[in-house]
Amino acid sequence: MWSIEAGPGRILIRPSGHLLLEESSVAADDFEQELAKLQGSCVLIIDLSGLTGYDSEVRRIWQETMKRSSGMFSSIVWVSDKPLFRMVAASVSLFTGIPGRVVGSHEDPLKFAV
Repeated sequence: MWSIEAGPGRILIRPSGHLLLEESSVAADDFEQELAKLQGSCVLIIDLSGLTGYDSEVRRIWQETMKRSSGMFSSIVWVSDKPLFRMVAASVSLFTGIPGRVVGSHEDPLKFAV
């Protein structure tokens, strides 16, 4: 399941549960539609704290989506306490060229959304 919320200067994505390929493709399209509504660059906040796993192709879909949209983001704030997801976050930031920071779920990601 995916939750996508846009606010002033930011867009927040909250995937939860085990992500399936089909629903992730739809969520990526919804994400790009939300981005089209924003003016200027924004901070992307991806809260992975409710994520338990994902189909292998899901990461590829999101890497490609974020790469296409990379000019829209001043930075990415990733929220996760799980070491594997923290490593994935770092690799996606590296792949897309968007500066990123990983914070724990106990931290408020908005304070890093500068």
